[in-house]
Amino acid sequence: MNNFVNKIITILKYCHFPGKLELANGGTLFLDEIGELSLEMQVKLLRALQEGEIYRIGGKKPIKVDIRVIVATNCDLEEMVRKGDFRSDLYYCLNIFPIHVTPLRERKKDIPLLVYTFLHELGGKYDYKVSTFNQEVMEVLDTYQWPGNIRELKNFIERLLIINESDDITASEILELLPNHNDHQARSLVDEKSNMKKERILETLEQTFGNKSITAKKLGISRATLYQRLKKYEING
Repeated sequence: MNNFVNKIITILKYCHFPGKLELANGGTLFLDEIGELSLEMQVKLLRALQEGEIYRIGGKKPIKVDIRVIVATNCDLEEMVRKGDFRSDLYYCLNIFPIHVTPLRERKKDIPLLVYTFLHELGGKYDYKVSTFNQEVMEVLDTYQWPGNIRELKNFIERLLIINESDDITASEILELLPNHNDHQARSLVDEKSNMKKERILETLEQTFGNKSITAKKLGISRATLYQRLKKYEING
């Protein structure tokens, strides 16, 4: 009895509030991850699109709506239709003008711009003052396949900013954090660049007779970054 009463109270509470479809009346509604929509909700969406009317929760009077719907998904909807997980009539109703966005692994040239955008967006939140990564880091990011596409790249950059204690993010740190990234070419590249960086530090220290301030200035890095690299490459001086 209590469950029934609670259900009635819930219906009465929300039946006077417009839902997303009603709020979008006369405009455009974007539905992300449409492939995750339950079969029950697919029926309701199909009715709204075909008949141009909806019902509020607990309502008995239809409400006319005129909306344009844009949907997105990373699922294979055709395969879901074949398996019975997605209604074929809704699929054909939505599939009027499909736009296929290629995965990030097929447009690696976009990675630098995306990195810049995410660093600008997240930098203030995590007090990160650098607007891009060094070339070595970018080359490692370019070797990864990014199965989660742009969302994975953004989340990865945010994770980097959270755990990194300085503005100097290295390619080795990237390799350690990227999931299942055992690309031999990428690791060879990092090892080669690390050896070159170590040699350059040693040469500059020799030229400056071990003066850390001048060495850091000639290398174009801060003293703190220089000390981090001295420790990393086990350079005494």
